[in-house]
Amino acid sequence: MEDTTFLSKSKYAKNMVKEFGLHKAAHKRTHAPIHLKLTKDEKGVSIDQSCYRSMIGNLLYLTDSKPDIAFAVGNCVRYQANSKASHLLQIKRIMKYVNGTCDYGMLYTHGGGYTLVGYYDADWVESADDRKSTSGGCFFLWSNLIAWFSKKKNYVSLSTAESEYIVDGSSCSELVWMNKC
Repeated sequence: MEDTTFLSKSKYAKNMVKEFGLHKAAHKRTHAPIHLKLTKDEKGVSIDQSCYRSMIGNLLYLTDSKPDIAFAVGNCVRYQANSKASHLLQIKRIMKYVNGTCDYGMLYTHGGGYTLVGYYDADWVESADDRKSTSGGCFFLWSNLIAWFSKKKNYVSLSTAESEYIVDGSSCSELVWMNKC
């Protein structure tokens, strides 16, 4: 395939999964169960914080070539200050998903007409811990994914409309900036 570029961190992903002893574990078809809502789990069993943080760091590094795990990893990052067994279980699930998709990557094609498109959305008070919203989006140039985000807001939205307007404004600003480049 000429005029294409394939980005993948398959070797890194395989080594990471092996480092944490999950290379022989059954693969998961998804990075998270449907409707998963992690919480502080204050009554949960405490775990080795440094191991959890190491797993998080490895997965965060991988998100620049595997944006499909960015949201799930971002949810787990929120609990690294006081992680519990339930959080570790989710991190291991993400790693098992990565183990089954190590050779996946992003294929970029070159050329074609200039088209810049953005898709974005926000939830409303989905966090069970503090009722804060999370927004996310992705931006494509020539049908190639060039940027993405998933961010928990630092305030509580008063309505779903407010939550949506905020992400609309910030995403449109991003698109305007990209269009100027």
